[in-house]
This record gives sequence, structure tokens and C-alpha cells, in this order.
Amino acid sequence: MSSLTVRCWGARGTFPSPGIRFSRYGGDTMCFEVLAGDRRLILDAGTGIKALGDAMDGRETHILLSHGHIDHVVGLTQFAPFWQAGRPIVLWVPEGPPGAAAHLLLEPPLFPVALAEMPASIRVVQYAPDAPLPVAGGLRVCAFPVNHPGGAYGFRIEAAGCAVCYVTDHEHGSPMDDALVANIQDADMVIYDSTYTEEEMDGHRGWGHSTWEAGVELANRASVPLLWLAHHHPERDDASLDALQSAANVSAFPHSRFVHAGAECSLSLV
Repeated sequence: MSSLTVRCWGARGTFPSPGIRFSRYGGDTMCFEVLAGDRRLILDAGTGIKALGDAMDGRETHILLSHGHIDHVVGLTQFAPFWQAGRPIVLWVPEGPPGAAAHLLLEPPLFPVALAEMPASIRVVQYAPDAPLPVAGGLRVCAFPVNHPGGAYGFRIEAAGCAVCYVTDHEHGSPMDDALVANIQDADMVIYDSTYTEEEMDGHRGWGHSTWEAGVELANRASVPLLWLAHHHPERDDASLDALQSAANVSAFPHSRFVHAGAECSLSLV
């Protein structure tokens, strides 16, 4: 029996949070890694991707961008494997404006070297929602739209009967919630946006983010046993996240976790 491994390299949302008050959960913006056999999937390229790139082995690498907002792509400028001659990397970007940011970021005047000029063998592929991405290697990867200004996508990754879903930058409370439940149904694990609490949402409607409370409700509706809560507000420090963690898993959902950089989970494959 083998395993599908999920690692967190950055769980912060909107903007990095440096300083000792953020040291346990980490201040780097969103970046998660999924390992299955000889394939590596990198979910978003926030500032957390720098440490991942510095630690990577030679496995085939696919970077999947959920959308183009700066906190999810800015780490591409510091991704060391781009500078390794001949290194094969596939960069998956959404069709249309949500995927344009990576190209704008990795070229002058914002960056001195264009993506096409980097030494690695980088292939940029646009993906469409609701159709499998041809990642191969025994993996099935599908993207689905979520509720976020300008457009964004979640991912469902399946291998040998095991499923992990990544749902960041989704604002709950619209008809899209029903579609989201269908897309995460019976997954073994979901990584979900928890930028705000329900009390804070009144002042942030339309911003495209969610709450841990909504994450718990959606996980229960979809029969998901394990919930990783991420995209932490940049001003929510370790002590505040500890308090939310207690509320989430003591009174609401025992198998929820406000995830920290360095967290790892291995799911058994059938």
C-alpha cells in the first residue's frame, strides 16, 4: 500500500505576515504540495513556494494556479527550479484573465527575466473548468469554479480511490455552494478558505473569502472526514488561531485543523 502525501508550505492569505507573533502557523502565503508516486502537484505559488523549491527532489512537477491574485503567484519569482537547466515543469493556468497574472509577473518591468527565457523546460498550459487536466501518472485532476471576484478555481485530486480537494478564495452563501458540495463530495480531505469568522463576514461581503464555520458546514454536507483550514487572515496571529482551533474542533468538527506551514498528512491509497 502506498500513500498520497499533502504538505503545507504556506497557509497565509492576502499578504505575508512576518514576525514572531506569526511564527508557529507561518507567515508565507498559499502553497500546498501533493505527492503521488513520481508526480508532484504544487497548488498555488504564494511565497511558500520558495522553501518548497529549495527542498525539491527530481520528481515531475506540475504547478496549478487557482487564480492570478498576487498572493497566489508572487512566489514564482523566487522558485529555484526555474533556474535549473532543462528541468521539466508544467505550469497550469486558468483560461482568460484569471490566468494572465503569471505572465505579467514574470516579465519586465515587474521581473527582469521573462518566463520563456528561464533555463528550465517550462510548459505553460491553460486549463478549463470541469474537465480533467492531463497530468497522467495515475492522477485525476479536475478544476471547478468557486465564488471569487475576477474568477478562481478549486481542485479535486484523485488517485486510486483517494481524493483531496483544494478550495481557497471561495465566498460561501451563494448558489455556488451546492456545486461546491458536489465537487468535494466524499473526498478524504479538503483544504478550505477560513480568512474570516462569521462575525467578521458582515463587513467583508463580496471580498471572495469564507469562514471556518462555513467550512465545517460544507464538509459535513459533503461527508468529508478531514478539514484543513487555511488562507489565514494576515493579521490573525498564533494566539488568535489557537483560539479558533479550539472552537472549531472541540465544539464543531473534531477533525478540523487550522493548518500551519510544515504540516503533513499521508492518506492511504487503496
